[in-house]
Amino acid sequence: ALFFFSQWPYFVSGFTGELPQGFSFAEYAREGFFQLCIVSVFNAVLLIVLQTFMRRTPGERGLLRRTYAGIISLFTLILIATALSKMILYIDAYGMTRSRVLATWMILLLAVAFILSLIHVFCRKFPLAIGIFITCALFLLVLFLPNIDGMIADYNVDAYLSGDLSSVDIEALCDLDYAAVPALSRLEEHLLARGKLDEKSALLLEQTSAQLDRLAEQSANSADGIFDFNLPLSRAKRMLAER
Repeated sequence: ALFFFSQWPYFVSGFTGELPQGFSFAEYAREGFFQLCIVSVFNAVLLIVLQTFMRRTPGERGLLRRTYAGIISLFTLILIATALSKMILYIDAYGMTRSRVLATWMILLLAVAFILSLIHVFCRKFPLAIGIFITCALFLLVLFLPNIDGMIADYNVDAYLSGDLSSVDIEALCDLDYAAVPALSRLEEHLLARGKLDEKSALLLEQTSAQLDRLAEQSANSADGIFDFNLPLSRAKRMLAER
């Protein structure tokens, strides 16, 4: 409690949408994420130690152990909420990247794990290990089955077109390779349809077209095997060929 209240403005800035003095969006989000990772590991080990080594007497209901474990889990969840708010603030300012999405995924996974731990504190019959295993399996499916890279590109372009972002980081979209093709094509069409462009928009169009040209040339010179096939890649190559 002393730790949180002594740094209250730093922790709640993410909820108010304002940066603490002396921080950039990137520094604020990264610091929050790595602080969370360190504290989560420490608190998880502490919970395991409490559960394993705290002395029990016959008929003892474990009130003291449950109280300690509940407080640790609750304060970890508060720290998770602050880390998530910092990451959302960062994404709102500069858009999504693969690393920002992975960090958010990890924060949410930790949140669910400590919620399950809190449930286990008050319901001893709840199978915590099985619950965390199922949670991890579902989170992995959410991460790998959808076209996450395509969603990242769509989010950034949609945010730019709606005015929520002042520009699109084309270099970051380059890391997404073919997954970014539908979003980049949409951005190129939108910029071409504007007609006369200011200097900033003209540079964005030039970067977008150059990236699409690079991918089109790469697609024309590559021969994919049967095991390389997937629907997003097939759609991207079709769009490049039509372009």
